[in-house]
Amino acid sequence: MRKELIKLNSLTPELAEKIAGEVVRFKIAAEAGDRLRRMMTDRVREYLTKEEKKVNHDALFNGRDKSIAPFEKKFRAMLKLIWSEEEKILIANIKKMKKAWLRKDKVDDILYPVGVFEKKLETGASQIFIEVMEKEGKRTIEVYDFDMIFDVQNPEVTKWLKSYTPMFSEKLEEVSVKKLKATLIEGIEDGEGVPGLANRVYELYKDWGFSRAEAIAQNQIIRASSKGALNVYRQSGVVTKKIWITHFDERVCPFCESMDGKVIGLEENYFDLGDESTVKVDDKEQVLKMNYENIEAPPLHNRCRCAVGAVVD
Repeated sequence: MRKELIKLNSLTPELAEKIAGEVVRFKIAAEAGDRLRRMMTDRVREYLTKEEKKVNHDALFNGRDKSIAPFEKKFRAMLKLIWSEEEKILIANIKKMKKAWLRKDKVDDILYPVGVFEKKLETGASQIFIEVMEKEGKRTIEVYDFDMIFDVQNPEVTKWLKSYTPMFSEKLEEVSVKKLKATLIEGIEDGEGVPGLANRVYELYKDWGFSRAEAIAQNQIIRASSKGALNVYRQSGVVTKKIWITHFDERVCPFCESMDGKVIGLEENYFDLGDESTVKVDDKEQVLKMNYENIEAPPLHNRCRCAVGAVVD
């Protein structure tokens, strides 16, 4: 039996948006289904207790995080493998250089073939994105009890993969090269020889293998998860709007906190590329500029853990 869908057109816009924020939290988490049915008879309860909100908030994000954790691990492993190949080439190139040749204008000669590794990143990321979207697509269908089969080969999915993954790999390598050039030039200016420069490369990649790999993997898998959910909503034929659901805990940032419960059209963006989000913290304005891509769903920023839910009119 399909779960009841809340008709919002009989409510005021303000109340509808408020109720939708709470109803979607329950509907997204399969574990909260029984609780939702108990709470609803012929009308929606306007207010939930703080404890009710917390239980279902935790169920929502625990379910999603458990589902995507293996993919984050896989993405980190992919990054580390590619970076280890880059590191070997860099250190080998440094060892070929004589100290007299170690000048700032020779740094490009030390670098690995960037284009080759951009392609490796693109291929590896694309495959993992497809797996995440397929898994999260199926999970979303089960949570909402949609009568459909998610098509991960849908043209919209393919279009996003073909446009996003090359941009991702290019921007990631651009940042890597910038960081590598900076540390190599610094070493050369300090008069370091081959051992010193090789050690700089080793230490940089060692650091990337921990914090940077984790941050990138989390961000990209959350993005693919959101894309999977959005494409299910589009293919469902019944979802017309989407709602931002913020991950509330001691780590939540003021930008994500301000986004919670915002409902917009399914095909709208929360922010366009170049837009800014402004919040006040202790009477001081903080600004977050959208300089990566349009924001049609989480993540809003690096390490963002929010989710996107469905609203059915």
